[in-house]
Amino acid sequence: MKKVTLLLLVLSLFFIWSCGNKANESSVAMDEVTELSELKTPQADAKKEAKLEDKQASEYDRKITKTGDINFETKDIVKTKSAIQKQVKALKGYIESDEISTYDERKSNTLTIRIPSSSFDTLINNVAEQATKIDSREVRLSDVTEDYIDLDKRLKAKKELEARYIQLLQKATKVEEILKIEEQMGKLREDIESTEGRFRYLNGQVDYSTLNVTFYESNPDYNFWNRIGNGFSNGWETLLTFVVMLANLWAVILLATGIIFFIRYWRKKRKNRITNS
Repeated sequence: MKKVTLLLLVLSLFFIWSCGNKANESSVAMDEVTELSELKTPQADAKKEAKLEDKQASEYDRKITKTGDINFETKDIVKTKSAIQKQVKALKGYIESDEISTYDERKSNTLTIRIPSSSFDTLINNVAEQATKIDSREVRLSDVTEDYIDLDKRLKAKKELEARYIQLLQKATKVEEILKIEEQMGKLREDIESTEGRFRYLNGQVDYSTLNVTFYESNPDYNFWNRIGNGFSNGWETLLTFVVMLANLWAVILLATGIIFFIRYWRKKRKNRITNS
């Protein structure tokens, strides 16, 4: 009988110990989830942080975005466009937009070209060779290395945090714990995808430069007398537009005229009364 009692006592103590461990593990897991959800980067010493940033920056290549504009006159707009298209294709770029405009004095074509950054200078020099007269040429550089490093560091930190959440999810035993971890993971995944999108965009801006090319062909038949004729034509159109506007405002004009005549009549009548008195 004593042996049975002793055995029951041992089993009871073992059961209580097991439950206590599970409760502690559950409590630790929930505490860790709370800590991760409130995780913030600690503020480091300014000198140490500066040294760390310099060291990390040295591990990256410089990230430069390049944008250019060139505007010029050419003898044949069709041949020039064909030559530019061949050059863009040979340099593995592509034309993002193509706009054609026609005026009396000229025909104009504007191309927005995306070209691998390593081929940007080659393309703009080849394009300039098509010109009979260059009106403007500009190249703008922007260093985005700091933005690139910042996004890269954030993305790595978020993915590390996601990995820790996955480990916690594997340890979780209660429905409440699982739901809380999955909620935090869902928010974190949205943040990661947003950061990845910005990272891809920045990479695209660095890898491919943008060149805006505007070239035009002057109309040799367009002279002073053409301008005089266009001036008369534009004047006539303006007159017709004015007449149509007046026709649309006839009610307002009629009302304004009536008010003016009434005011004049009232003033005249008042003046006569004062004079007669």
